[in-house]
Amino acid sequence: MKNSFYLIFSLLILSCAPSEKSTQRAITIDFSQPQKQLVPFWTATGFSPAQMVGQNEMKDVLRDIGALPDKGLGYIRPHYLLNLITVQQLASETPRYDWSRLDTVLDEIVNNKLKMIFELMGTPSNTADINDYSTDFDNLENPEQIHLWKKFVTDLAIHLESRYGKETIRSWYFETTNEPDLDFFWKYDVDTFLNYYDACSEGLREADANLRFGGPGTANDLQPVFKELLAHCDSGINFFTGKQGVRLDFISVHMKDDPYDMMKRELTTVDYIKKNHPKFAKLPFINDEADPMAGWSRDFWWRRGAWYAAFVAQNIDVHQKKLIDSAKVNYTFQSNDHAFMGGWHARTTHALFYNPKDSTQYRLVPKPVLTVMDKIAELGDTYIDVDIPKDMQRYFGVMATLKGKDSLVLMVYNKTDFDPNTHDPEVDMPEPTTAQKELMKRQAVNLKLELRNIPFKEFSLTQYQIDQENTNPYETWVAMGSLEYPSEAQYEALLKKGEPEKIRELTSFKTENGSYAIEVDLPSPAVSFLVLERD
Repeated sequence: MKNSFYLIFSLLILSCAPSEKSTQRAITIDFSQPQKQLVPFWTATGFSPAQMVGQNEMKDVLRDIGALPDKGLGYIRPHYLLNLITVQQLASETPRYDWSRLDTVLDEIVNNKLKMIFELMGTPSNTADINDYSTDFDNLENPEQIHLWKKFVTDLAIHLESRYGKETIRSWYFETTNEPDLDFFWKYDVDTFLNYYDACSEGLREADANLRFGGPGTANDLQPVFKELLAHCDSGINFFTGKQGVRLDFISVHMKDDPYDMMKRELTTVDYIKKNHPKFAKLPFINDEADPMAGWSRDFWWRRGAWYAAFVAQNIDVHQKKLIDSAKVNYTFQSNDHAFMGGWHARTTHALFYNPKDSTQYRLVPKPVLTVMDKIAELGDTYIDVDIPKDMQRYFGVMATLKGKDSLVLMVYNKTDFDPNTHDPEVDMPEPTTAQKELMKRQAVNLKLELRNIPFKEFSLTQYQIDQENTNPYETWVAMGSLEYPSEAQYEALLKKGEPEKIRELTSFKTENGSYAIEVDLPSPAVSFLVLERD
């Protein structure tokens, strides 16, 4: 037994020997440190437009998202939901609604155990004819239409609660129209937006005072519409009640950036709120488009593999430790707006292939940015701080979590330290540059994780990894010849390669006075999950 233990230990060291170009670093993780609550704020994503849910491909995407564990992705935020509704005689006592298209979309979402960040975005029409654009809402500057909008929102909320139940709808977040600081989404002035906001707020309240409503989900930092909305909700006059102040249940923004730069921008916004509207300082704060950069359909190499997965891991680590625990921000959601449908290099959770001989046939392959959520969902409920060398903090980190009394789950990431926003977003980059490839070589890391005060004496160890070789269906697809449409057998191989890949699975280890050292070879980019379970 003793000899077999040393054989296993030797194999462990050999299997994880540092590569020639890896930097050797030691990181200490001491589980006697105070435990902090890990807040699962990363559980949302989005897509556009909502009518995509009518396609089987999108139904399969929702199925995969909904199948993630409870701390995976639980909320979905589609654009243009209200475009799915038709209404006639809205100004009468008995409007005639056709909710069927909206119901079909929401049924699919709810049946996959997903909840809504429900944007009050889009325009209900007077007819289901897509070539007929007639609507009762062709000029929201008209006070009569603002009153009709309030009536419509009330009827909408009543319908939703009658179909899905009050408990379900009260768990949703209702949000203003998307990015009202952009003319593309909001064609009116700020004053009209404030009236619209009041109509949404009071319309929801009339149906159910317990429904949550907030916004504004602006695309750029501290825009006039953002500042004016906060001032209006703080001390302005409600268009409908004539009283001072309007409810604001949460504050939402869109900030796409590198995790550290994103956090700094968010803190600047939070500081503005604290200084100018302190009564809102502790409201839930939401970044519901927290992507690396704008533009979901451009082709960028870093979306296909481990870099995007590592971006998500770092975003979670940085925001939990710096924004939630240090700055005490009530950070409620961080959404990677990536549930679109596209290829390897688009901002999507899956790579989509259509059969060139039959466009009704398709294949969907989960990408590492989705697969990583499966393991992130398995993190523990508490974590401890880990000291990271300053020269590594921009790209490397460790989240050491405790899962009950019998399990430790470590998330270790190495995100190649380049910022996509320095690249022209209008120019495709399907392959990394020479400089980026050199950076990957320099930032590869061989770790010696020195675990101390492990809360059990004997344990088993399982390691999952996402990198160039592991959990990377794109490389398997390239090895197949970059197929236009994989065969059934090839598709099964791609799906298998997309599952969290075990690169180490060993049992019957013993700690020495509560300590143990593990070597981990972490290429750049990569994410590794180490699960230690009490034997």
